[in-house]
Amino acid sequence: MDTNRVWRKIGINTSAISRIENSNQKFSKSKLKKLAELFQIDSQRVTDLFFADKFAREAFKYKCSDSIFIVAENTANYIKNTNVKQGKLEL
Repeated sequence: MDTNRVWRKIGINTSAISRIENSNQKFSKSKLKKLAELFQIDSQRVTDLFFADKFAREAFKYKCSDSIFIVAENTANYIKNTNVKQGKLEL
């Protein structure tokens, strides 16, 4: 399947394609589910790849060291753990 056909199937017109390719428009997160369905890939996997790419590009843009990925993982774990609902303690 050619690239233009993929874009059409997920609902992105040719002018938007050009803007995305030239970094004048960002790829919409709302299109991820359609992309996953089109390629029969788990939508969580596509979402993970989308955000990993965004993060890696920003880190590269700002010339961050490789340790940024460890820091990001630790931060993500901290956020995940602080957002876990605590169970009730019955005495």
